[in-house]
Amino acid sequence: MRLYNRKGFAWGLLWTALSGWLLVHSVLAPEPEPEKQIKNIVVGIILLLVGLNGLSRAFSRKASREDYIEEKDERNRLLALKIKARTLDVMMVAICILVAAGVAGYILTGDLAWSCLAFGPFLLTGVYWISEVVISVHYERHS
Repeated sequence: MRLYNRKGFAWGLLWTALSGWLLVHSVLAPEPEPEKQIKNIVVGIILLLVGLNGLSRAFSRKASREDYIEEKDERNRLLALKIKARTLDVMMVAICILVAAGVAGYILTGDLAWSCLAFGPFLLTGVYWISEVVISVHYERHS
């Protein structure tokens, strides 16, 4: 057997190992509630199927070629870039809301805990703006 897709093989091995761990743990240390036990077994079986599918596709030349073509397809890459851009926009709005809530809470109550709520998002916003400037300068020089 020849391995055609190393990344697919690694992911398949990871999912299979996780499913094995979950199934063994579910059998050796069962949950006291039967609903959780059934849920763990079902999730373990789904993980096992996903892992075995990844392993089988890693050893198949045709399936590996299909995976490669799908990964390199321009439409999929464009869609991934649009998703990442929209996710970044949404996260920046959420971070700005957290900063505003923290500052407003500190101003209204005078409690230092509210300012701690604003400190983390302030740091993230600073990292975002600095990285945006550095990346834009990099791309302007190299294009």
